[in-house]
Amino acid sequence: MVPKEQMGRYRKALIFLFIAIVIVIAIPIASLSYQVARAIYVQATKLHDIETRYGGYISGQYVKINGNHPEVLTFGPLVQGGALERAGVLNGDVVVAPVADTTDLLIYLDVYQGKVLHIDVVDGGDGLPLRQRPIRQITLVAP
Repeated sequence: MVPKEQMGRYRKALIFLFIAIVIVIAIPIASLSYQVARAIYVQATKLHDIETRYGGYISGQYVKINGNHPEVLTFGPLVQGGALERAGVLNGDVVVAPVADTTDLLIYLDVYQGKVLHIDVVDGGDGLPLRQRPIRQITLVAP
């Protein structure tokens, strides 16, 4: 039989272990849930308005790089005379900075309305690997 004092220590250790496991599992799940909910909300509420204001579509495309298939952000098709086209964006341009995913780009384009924005792009399509293509900096006033 285990003494009461030792039983209390076992119980405390088990409670501590349970709390630690919950934290280790709960934090990544909560973080992932937040990211997914944020993406759904921003893309559902902002995408159409931003594409209309800027005159072009924003989408994620998957490319093959060294056997991997990462997502890249692209512009196009563009509306003739729209803000993106006037700034020098070409159909298929790939965004390389300042953001890395569709949700962050939408927030960037929305939050800085009326401000001067700088977006680095490379030509899309087949050809040299993206990292070897010349970078063009697009400057536009966010409509």
